[in-house]
Amino acid sequence: MHAHWPFGFSLQVSRAPSTFPNGTCPSSNCPNSISAFLPPRAPSAGHPFLLACIAKVDFVGPHDGNVKEVLSRGLAARFGGSSRDFSVANLHASTMVVFFPNWVARESAIGRSPFRFDDFVFRFSNWLEPWELARGHLQYKAWIRLHHWPILCWNKEDVKAAVSGFGELWDIDPLSDKRVDVSFFRVLIRCQHVRCIPESLFLMVEDRRFSIPIEIESWEEANPILLGEDLDGRLGLVTADAQESFTRQAGFHSIPTMEPLGRPLRSQESFHFGDLRRLQDDSVSFVGDNRSRAAALDNGRRRAFNFEFVEFPPTPALPRPRSDRTPLILSAYTFVPTSRLFRFESFWLRYASLQEVVSNAWHSARPSSEPVTRFALKIDKVQSALRTWSLGLNSALKKQASICLHWIEWLDIAEEKRVLSPLEITLRPQLKRRYEDLCFLDELKWKQRSRVQWLRARDANTKFFHLRASCRRSKNFILHLSDGNDLLTAHVSIANHLFSFFQNQLGVDKLSGTSIDFSTIFHDDFVDLSSLHSPFTMDEVKKVVFSCAPEKAPGPDGLPMLFYQHFLSVLKDDVFDVFNGLYCGDPDLRDINTGWICPILKKANAISARDLCPISLVHSLSKIISKVLAARLQLFMNQLVNPYQAAFIKGRHILDNFYCAHILIHHLHFSKQPAALLKIDFERAFDHINWKFLLELLQARGFGDKWIGWISCLLNSSSTAVLLNGTPGLSFPYKWGLRQGDPLSPLLFVLCIDVLFRLLQRAVSSLSLPAVGIGKIKLHSLQFADDVRLFFDGSSRSADIIRIILEAFAGSSGLKINFNKSSIIPIHLPSQQVSNLAISFSCPEQSFPISYLCPPLSPKSLCKVNYLPKIDNRLAGWKGSTLSRGGRLVLLNSVLSSIPTYFCLAFLLPAWATVAIDKHVCRPKRTGGIGIRNLRVSNSALLMMGLWKYYNFQSLPWVQLLKQKHYKRRPAAIATSKPIGSCPIWKGMLKLAALSLLQSTSLLEMEKKLTSGMPDGRGLGLAQPVSFSLRCVTSQETHGP
Repeated sequence: MHAHWPFGFSLQVSRAPSTFPNGTCPSSNCPNSISAFLPPRAPSAGHPFLLACIAKVDFVGPHDGNVKEVLSRGLAARFGGSSRDFSVANLHASTMVVFFPNWVARESAIGRSPFRFDDFVFRFSNWLEPWELARGHLQYKAWIRLHHWPILCWNKEDVKAAVSGFGELWDIDPLSDKRVDVSFFRVLIRCQHVRCIPESLFLMVEDRRFSIPIEIESWEEANPILLGEDLDGRLGLVTADAQESFTRQAGFHSIPTMEPLGRPLRSQESFHFGDLRRLQDDSVSFVGDNRSRAAALDNGRRRAFNFEFVEFPPTPALPRPRSDRTPLILSAYTFVPTSRLFRFESFWLRYASLQEVVSNAWHSARPSSEPVTRFALKIDKVQSALRTWSLGLNSALKKQASICLHWIEWLDIAEEKRVLSPLEITLRPQLKRRYEDLCFLDELKWKQRSRVQWLRARDANTKFFHLRASCRRSKNFILHLSDGNDLLTAHVSIANHLFSFFQNQLGVDKLSGTSIDFSTIFHDDFVDLSSLHSPFTMDEVKKVVFSCAPEKAPGPDGLPMLFYQHFLSVLKDDVFDVFNGLYCGDPDLRDINTGWICPILKKANAISARDLCPISLVHSLSKIISKVLAARLQLFMNQLVNPYQAAFIKGRHILDNFYCAHILIHHLHFSKQPAALLKIDFERAFDHINWKFLLELLQARGFGDKWIGWISCLLNSSSTAVLLNGTPGLSFPYKWGLRQGDPLSPLLFVLCIDVLFRLLQRAVSSLSLPAVGIGKIKLHSLQFADDVRLFFDGSSRSADIIRIILEAFAGSSGLKINFNKSSIIPIHLPSQQVSNLAISFSCPEQSFPISYLCPPLSPKSLCKVNYLPKIDNRLAGWKGSTLSRGGRLVLLNSVLSSIPTYFCLAFLLPAWATVAIDKHVCRPKRTGGIGIRNLRVSNSALLMMGLWKYYNFQSLPWVQLLKQKHYKRRPAAIATSKPIGSCPIWKGMLKLAALSLLQSTSLLEMEKKLTSGMPDGRGLGLAQPVSFSLRCVTSQETHGP
């Protein structure tokens, strides 16, 4: 009978009795690609070697010359076949490389390692891919790499010339013997009418003789020879041997049984027939029948080929042009070591057996009286158990998906020619459901790696998440760095340089130049902080665990918060024991307080280590402890920190500082008062905090000894290592600075930077520094984390005082001010005075508009280019092509709601700006639109929120400035006419309010309704008709009129 192949030719096969249940059997057109369902079966003797997988093998035993023969015989006895089917080569004294034949499944070999044979113990320690050999990933190279080169082969002399001329000898292991085995490489020769070809080629390099076997393939035309890697292993051509292999396997097929999810397949396919294409040749309908082997070899190689192999050959070569010049390809390669880091995958939670694996591993650890040590040992046990459990899982999923797809395609083809049997009709929907489940697991895996949090897995295909993950890796991949003298390109050199740099920054205890007397600054500032020292509760810990982002990048333990949230019932007792140990004493947290420094490029052309942002990936339990302490401290931050600090404090908004700056600058410009704005840039602010300064500050602010002891314990037990391109380096302990990525670090940094505000406030109170402000409200600085803006009168005396205060604060806190990146912005100052200020601060000059917390800051009205944000990069074409319709809407709404939000909060957008962005796509879904956010309505709602805050939060600094500017001598009420000289922010709010007030009965009633507020805190508290209208704006009609 003939078995029709999906890619266009057939094979005549003989079929053995089937093993289908109930006595049924499938159609006679069953494809031979079902070999993956078959049990492993060794071929007959003399079966040609087909590359399937490569393994690195460590062995223990007597060091003699027979170890390779022993390993070959042992593998043949274990997996079948003969010893010639397993090619073995030396790497160094106790490690070898084994090339497994195609009938040995990788998962099967892993599961049966290690094994003993003739006083030797062999263990497969690492799996290699063919491309890894080609790129030189082996640390010890004992093989010859031969390039593919377009040279016509006519005789054996030409063959020898080609090999010796273009062969490249790599480094040879000095520990190996003189007879280096390279028998697993061969030379494929395609030629025309070549009759005298040697059986092998011999190369002499450094008195060593290398023998490379030659295999001859006939071809009708003159074709270039291909030297080097096995083309069959690259799916280049389907050989006659492969056809014969599948012919033998076809007689032992059985019905495909759906394997349980995650169970390794029992065999391994040799070729992926879905990647094969048919050559257009109508003269021949099929090949590989009962004719001779030569005919089958000839026609078979002409009719089946791999499309990607033609488009992207293994080693590209440029064609020779008509000129006498031959173009060459120059390639460079940097060795990057692979690190087998443990990472918990979110799709593992789809397996019911995972709960039992984690529970058994957690309770199998040896007991310990120290809670931290016991927890660390149990984490190690869980990691080891999960590594073993997930071994080969990804490859099994890919294999099962490929098999399901092949069977679905075959059933579709068979249905076009005949009526499917009842069993086949039942099988197809099962295959489709299974394939969809496998695709969903793949999406979950790549979604976690892409770090996309705003999109669900089923709203995009796997390609979208894969591209996002690839883009993130390419963007964060460090190719080279400069150490000041040389450009480093090797991975080891870059790793050593980063280790030295960060160790000098964070691992050295430095001496502070000056000290600050905190008692004189905070003598009258008392806050009751006794509740910070209360005992920990389990509810408190649970609340913190479930408030964390589940799929954020984990630390050295490899366990994200998703793991703790899902298995908290198993871990909670040991987690709470660690908290009790922290409360009762001074535990040693070094086992769990580890981390990695992940250097992120601040800019695209970063060339030095100073251009990298060190983000810390902290151990999960250490992060939980820090977050519990941060949640307690957050309750008192409003009382501890000045009102002009808007970062990391609940209840404060980033736009509050922008409103203050805009109102004050507009007032100074409108009243023509001379002043200056100094922008302060701190160099790597978190990395330069002095621990001694921090602990003394906590003591001066009234924190108890127990709280200070907790902070000191977390600081002194912390250690880190640099994670360069996914590979961690050497570890070193922290001695200086705060970790970016630790939940407690932002709050501690805000407390430290608050000292600068207190010093400036003390200078203003003592009349040493002239104040700048509006009326009674004086403003000398605005802070958003490490973004500090200072206002002063622009005089040289004030500049000197500010410089002294900055140097004293920097010398005590450890922070370094980068005056080169700082700037001075004048307001009604002569040019000579501006130059003197720039010289005094050693910083450049700048002019309005400037960017401050995203929106442009200017005393004048903005022009067109300041309104339209740059959204092209956020709406790249490849994202839309890989998203579903719903996913594209989510992406578009995400961009439109994130980029212009600050503009909508600050300014009333002109009509042309909203039209330019919205176009005609903002109809609501209920009227037939697609529901994209309407910027005009969103702008109105957000501005009215600012008006509502003006009437309900009188203590806000910008509200006090605005009252001093416009309503100093009259009541603050909404009027249809705008005050003279009002700033653009207030103009926009009043213009919008005037439209809404048309439905109100009186201004006094409107003022009362505004100040009353809304019960849910989201509305605006207006009169009944207006409040209903505005409530619709904020919750429903933001997607269109």
